[in-house]
Amino acid sequence: MRVGWGNRHEDADPVWVLAPHDLAIGLEIFGALGQPEAAVAQWRQGGAIHLSGVLRGDGWWQTLEVSGRSTERKRSVELFCDDGVAVLGDGWDEHVTIYRDDADGVREERIETPGELPLLAELRAFVEHLEGGPPPRSSAAEGAAIVTAIAALRLWRRDRRDELDPHLPARGADPILGPQRPRPGRRHGGGFRRR
Repeated sequence: MRVGWGNRHEDADPVWVLAPHDLAIGLEIFGALGQPEAAVAQWRQGGAIHLSGVLRGDGWWQTLEVSGRSTERKRSVELFCDDGVAVLGDGWDEHVTIYRDDADGVREERIETPGELPLLAELRAFVEHLEGGPPPRSSAAEGAAIVTAIAALRLWRRDRRDELDPHLPARGADPILGPQRPRPGRRHGGGFRRR
């Protein structure tokens, strides 16, 4: 789950900003990216501001909830397994909590996971690769697969939309990119181009 209020990015809606993180975590845990199976979204001014989706893999599934319309800021990962549940309660936590059934109820075990922040570690690995080190854990192909999965979840909602929902993009609009917003730059032929 990756939810909060608003979006600081003018060029992408909250779904594009937040969903890649959770899908990358799923890829790391399962070793594969699931196939989109279902999704619902809330649209506002041509952009998706909330998405709940389900992806299914070989013997596993991943749920995804990302939103720029939650009054609570939350970043968490829960892994539901046969013998219990593993929880990373917040993106800043340096521990994972394991919950298991016990004769007296629920047994809780805390596993410390100290280390550097994930984004910092990822950037460090990339710079080291540019300097001749080993390649980063994630490849460009995996990044493209994540973008494709998000696009499929967005299309899932659009293809099965309620015709009465006035907040969805028009049928002729681009459901993946949303409305094309001019960005600051030099005027060129009646439009804008990036520098």
